Amino acid sequence: MPASTQDGLAASLTGNGALGGPELAGWRALVFGGAVEAPHARLRDAIVRGQGARLRQRLAADLPLPTPWHVLSRDAALGWLAWIEGRAEDALAAGERLESEARAGGFAGWTIDGALLRALGETALSDGSRENAEGVRTARRAFRMARHESLPHWEMVGALVLARARRHAQTSVLAAWIARSASRFMPEAFDRWVRWELLLCGLPETGDEPFADARESEVRARLQAWGDAFGADGHATFAADAQAAYGLCFGDGEASAFTEGASNVAPRGLGGFAGAAGAQVLMRDGRARRLARGAAALLDLPPTEGKRIRVDAALSVLAFAGEAGLSPGAFFEAVYGFRYVEGRHGGTLRVLLHRLRAALPVGASLQTDGAYVLRAREPFLVTDPRTAQSEQAELLAVLSTTGSYTAKEIAGRLELPLRTIQDALRRLAEDGICQVRKVGRRNEYFLEDTTYADPTAVGAGST
Repeated sequence: MPASTQDGLAASLTGNGALGGPELAGWRALVFGGAVEAPHARLRDAIVRGQGARLRQRLAADLPLPTPWHVLSRDAALGWLAWIEGRAEDALAAGERLESEARAGGFAGWTIDGALLRALGETALSDGSRENAEGVRTARRAFRMARHESLPHWEMVGALVLARARRHAQTSVLAAWIARSASRFMPEAFDRWVRWELLLCGLPETGDEPFADARESEVRARLQAWGDAFGADGHATFAADAQAAYGLCFGDGEASAFTEGASNVAPRGLGGFAGAAGAQVLMRDGRARRLARGAAALLDLPPTEGKRIRVDAALSVLAFAGEAGLSPGAFFEAVYGFRYVEGRHGGTLRVLLHRLRAALPVGASLQTDGAYVLRAREPFLVTDPRTAQSEQAELLAVLSTTGSYTAKEIAGRLELPLRTIQDALRRLAEDGICQVRKVGRRNEYFLEDTTYADPTAVGAGST
């Protein structure tokens, strides 16, 4: 059948010409197996671009499909549609089926797509902890498959999925590095997704801090515009991201457990957006709430400065405790993370209280008779180190800059003990987050997911 006839019939199948361009080409590839550039990916890319609502009914229709390849094409598109629409469990199940059936049939592209859908589903359903990062492991496996099969289109999409999984696993610096590196060669359909991931990592496409020099009304308008645009396109997953980010700035919605101090993990992998080194706690009028660091910058209040991890944690803990306060044991456990034993930890507690009194904000007082209670006559901001993405956040930020560094150089920049940095670098290398190379007698470290490599290093720029 001539291509023009195929296009006409495909247009009629999709609603009297309601689709055009890549969507029509993708549908033609599905129904007729037409020879179009990267036909495996056209329907998926159309869904990501925002055409899913127009394709949903036709994809779900019981059309006669001539070969297993066409069936897998439809099933893959339905899986991506499920993820875009916020149905993570359906996307995970679709990915598992697709990967199994495509592997059995020898279809490499769909095998990779199945693994990518599994990674996205696992990421969405995870609790956001680094220990429960199944989505990262699956995304890395999918990327390795794409590279082994020499499928650059899938490599770049795999890089973006890996970046999202890394962000949810509380390594937003590495996620941003992967997304920015791959963005130079990313298929056009994924451009908006890339920019969105960078914003959620705390690194908007401008490279500035989130909402730098913006007024509160502008921040509200920008986040609402993102959410409205995603909602209009049927991107429920991204619209939920936008709603959570809005909550981190203004203290409502899904982010309320985090902003009110009930949870120390930002929702939907937004730890980098909240502040990789820790969100800000605002205490005002006897009430405490957490704010994303970019939103806190909108306030005319100076945040705490310097490396005061225990003191700042103590201030944050007592701010959320309110007038009820905390017992000495409960206070110690909230700050240090383990149970208080008077005979063993009494000295440590007294030293902390001494340092806390010396660092109290202007107008604040500390009551220690009975329950520990913090009162403040004037508003203040303090960094809550309990919300930091990891103890390695600052180290990752150094490694994400151009070049490589020795452990001694990093320790000097961060003003931390060399042994502490060496131990952190060893853990990062074991987790596949950074690599080490021997240069003469020096060991130099550089940021690189041991699965993902910068496309310039593997020739992706020519594809």
